[in-house]
Amino acid sequence: MAESKRTAEQVIREIEDLTNLCLRLARAGADAGLHQRDPLQPTPPNPDEVYYDPADVALARRYRAEP
Repeated sequence: MAESKRTAEQVIREIEDLTNLCLRLARAGADAGLHQRDPLQPTPPNPDEVYYDPADVALARRYRAEP
């Protein structure tokens, strides 16, 4: 297993970033009324109905791309 060069402070900061990202994305979904949808509805919500901040999208892509 390769050793990680991240410090505890870096890991804590990444966790804080991801937590804040999740909260902002959830808030964007709630603002678009996605929380009012029927959870048993087979059709997923249209992502075009939700505004996601470009900085949040970039942050999510960065974390998704990391191993």
